[in-house]
Amino acid sequence: MRKTADPEVSGQKLRLRSGIVYATLAYLIYGAMPFYMKQLQAVPPSQIMAHRVLWSVFLLAIIVSLLGRWTSLRRTIDMRLVGLFAATAALIGVNWLVYIWAVLNDRILETSLGFFITPLITVVLGVVALGERLTRL
Repeated sequence: MRKTADPEVSGQKLRLRSGIVYATLAYLIYGAMPFYMKQLQAVPPSQIMAHRVLWSVFLLAIIVSLLGRWTSLRRTIDMRLVGLFAATAALIGVNWLVYIWAVLNDRILETSLGFFITPLITVVLGVVALGERLTRL
């Protein structure tokens, strides 16, 4: 007798493999980012950041348009969340601006260490301040 594969298990395996591939690609791109940033030595960090924001908005608008999701996006917008998202975006923007400045000013090692430690500190703060519990994936 031949066993039939459980579609839920095979779907989970496929998502796990895809996640590993995407994570690896993200880390490779992120690891190569300082090499790219160093080539932009003559460009001010604020201009690099502005391009990053504008091109991201442009790309996301194209994706939302291609998927036809403008209506669902408008329905889900809550003004309280817009303020929260704006504050979050500002914090991420400051984070990236510091990263760009640090790379352009030869502080790559310090920046890399900071980006390595930050998620660890975030997890500790989640456990200590918010009472989160650590679980296995």
